[in-house]
Amino acid sequence: MFKNKTTAVKISLVALLLAVLVSLSGCYSGAMFLLDRISPAEDTTASSETPTNEPSSANPGSTVPKEDLIGSIVKTNAEPSIYGSAGTDVFEFSQVVRMVQNSVVQIYTESGAGSGVIISDYGLVITCNHVIDGASRYIVELSDGSRYNATLRGADSDSDLAILKIEPKEEKPLTAVSLGKSDNLVVGEKVIVIGNPLGTLGGTVTQGIISATERRISFSNDDGTTTVMTLIQTDAAINAGNSGGAMFNLKGELIGVVNAKYSSTGVEGLGFAIPIDEAYEVAKELIDNGYVRNIPDDGLTLATKTYYKDYWAYYSGSYNTALQVTASKYNGALVGKYIVTVNGTEVSSAVEYKTVIADCKVRDVITIQYVSQIGSSNRQTTTITMREKVPANISGS
Repeated sequence: MFKNKTTAVKISLVALLLAVLVSLSGCYSGAMFLLDRISPAEDTTASSETPTNEPSSANPGSTVPKEDLIGSIVKTNAEPSIYGSAGTDVFEFSQVVRMVQNSVVQIYTESGAGSGVIISDYGLVITCNHVIDGASRYIVELSDGSRYNATLRGADSDSDLAILKIEPKEEKPLTAVSLGKSDNLVVGEKVIVIGNPLGTLGGTVTQGIISATERRISFSNDDGTTTVMTLIQTDAAINAGNSGGAMFNLKGELIGVVNAKYSSTGVEGLGFAIPIDEAYEVAKELIDNGYVRNIPDDGLTLATKTYYKDYWAYYSGSYNTALQVTASKYNGALVGKYIVTVNGTEVSSAVEYKTVIADCKVRDVITIQYVSQIGSSNRQTTTITMREKVPANISGS
């Protein structure tokens, strides 16, 4: 009924990452980032240096139709190449940095700092949801030190993405990135990461390669839930504060939004980024609606419980896991119970459960078998109809 997890099982890298906490690279927290100390009003002078990139001639206004905002995001439609997303049209590392460095920003909230990337000269900034989650004020600092109050256009916890909006000044156009095509990435392709590690080192540049293009990773959230994502893996150095920062190919195109690193003693070079193809689709939804439409929601909060079948199992290190429902929005009968199967497939962890329902759509009905106690043979059956997941508070218009 509940899956046995013995120490004799060979663990691959993927399994290791799923079994051990993978930390979000984070909104770097610290009292030094109180907004009173970084208010835009305190810094009204901007650097007179000319931006490296040639800015767009567009005249940004304070009110821009949604379709124009989305249309202002430049994205390549390049065909796949054996050389990777940049093809053969590549630059030296230093050239790429000069091209894109003014597009990467620092983000400050009441509780910490992170990174972001300007994706439209109308002032759209993409970042990670966990960088701005729970905040009510957002300050965006450009590479020249100028600061802007930002508004939250939309956020999505499942994809860990958010869109902020700043109002560009007509006399000081913003420099926006061009979006590449992450589907064209190849293992071994060289990449550059730019962000704000430790929340104090904005504009830090690191380099590496694509270690894997589709690494399936699970994250344990603060509320006890589990999020499963498919990410780009890189060996470029990533630290707390890099979240929301940029991963570029050697053509200077944004191909990933940095969001996580593997954190453990003796482990190095395991960083992760959200593929830009996915991020672009999410960004369009956030700009248009403030949230991602048609995301199915089962209303369940799940916890994977570890237990030992007997005395000998405890001392041998052979343990089992069971999947408990700790809260339920749509089916109260499941609260406190243990899920045994979903749609006929046995599950014993939140990762397994989410894998089974990954292809479900809004209004689909899932069938759940459950027991009241671990080890019980008295299975009961219930159903849940998937609703659309709508955040409690939606920003943007």
